[in-house]
Amino acid sequence: MQICPDCGLRKDDDELNESQPGCRCDRDEEFEFDYEGILADGEAFLRAEQEARPIDANTLLKTIRCEGCGRTETVAPWELIPCDGYTCAKGSCEQSPGFRLPCPERGPVIEIFQEAAGSFWGYIVRACTPEEQEQRERTRAILLPALTKIN
Repeated sequence: MQICPDCGLRKDDDELNESQPGCRCDRDEEFEFDYEGILADGEAFLRAEQEARPIDANTLLKTIRCEGCGRTETVAPWELIPCDGYTCAKGSCEQSPGFRLPCPERGPVIEIFQEAAGSFWGYIVRACTPEEQEQRERTRAILLPALTKIN
C-alpha cells in the first residue's frame, strides 16, 4: 500500500474498489506548465485594459451631481454609465427623502443602474419595446379584475 505525498490518500491500485477513496493525482503523467503562454495572455489583457482606461495624471475626471440634494461625486470616465440623471439612493435621495424620480406616464420605462457614477444610482427613461408593452397589457388584464375584487 502506497500513500500519495500530495493528497495523502492511497494510490489507486487493484486493491481499491470504486467506492473507496483513492489518489487521483496522476503524478506519473508528465505535466508542463506553459508560463510563456500565460504571461503573453496576461500582457495582452493588461494592454487592452490600459488602452480602454488611460490612467495618467492628465485624465479629466467627470463631476456628477445628485438631482435631489446637489451632492457631487467625481469619477473617472470609464467608471461612468451614461444616464439621464443620478441620485444618492435607489429611486430617491438620501439627504432629501421627499425627492422622487420622474414618474413616466403610460409607455416609457425607467431603468435604474446601481453604481452608475461611483456610489450614485443612475436612471434612464426610455420607450417601451413592443414585447414589454404586450407584457404590460397581459399583466394589467390579470391584475385589474383581481384588484377590483379586493377593493
